[in-house]
Amino acid sequence: MELPVHSAENMMALKHIGLALGLGLVSCSGSSSSPVPGSSEESNSVKVPPFSNDRTPSPPPGAVPDENVEGPGVADKSDASTPPRPECAEEVEPNNDAASATEFTGCIVGKLSGRTDTDYLKITAPENVTDMIIDHVETPGTINYSVTIPAGGGGATGSSNFNMSFTDKAPKTKIKAGQTYLFALKWEGGSPGTTGAAEERPYSVRVTFE
Repeated sequence: MELPVHSAENMMALKHIGLALGLGLVSCSGSSSSPVPGSSEESNSVKVPPFSNDRTPSPPPGAVPDENVEGPGVADKSDASTPPRPECAEEVEPNNDAASATEFTGCIVGKLSGRTDTDYLKITAPENVTDMIIDHVETPGTINYSVTIPAGGGGATGSSNFNMSFTDKAPKTKIKAGQTYLFALKWEGGSPGTTGAAEERPYSVRVTFE
């Protein structure tokens, strides 16, 4: 025989079932909003690198670099504070006597064209100097150098008995500021080379004052 089911009991059972379902949904919703410990959370945000004045944008692949644009890390190697070194002056022919001596200021080049050729050069010492240093190079062969004060002092007073001669390294010599000095270059020794070859002796002379 079946027992009758009362409607009040049915209503109470339905309330309990509804309450249990409601609590379950709330529990699931709260747990899904909190990250699981130890798990990595995925972010859709874009990370932007910090701005810096030292960063140079990279050219797109296949781009040809502009030669007119200086690349990063390239320094200007030119030194505007260093003036270009002047070239040596050249002797001016005829300069075979003291009256027609070629004047120079620091460096001069030329050549003796034969055994009988003599070249005269002259230089004037600047103010506030006391010494003269002479460097010379000639090849092939040897040249005799003599340094004197021109007749009449060359427009300046000085020792009339100044006379220096050398074929090798010239000594450092005491001189007078503002004085003009006369160089005479003469052939020294035998032939510079093979018999029949052109006889000439190129030279360069550099004078420094201290």
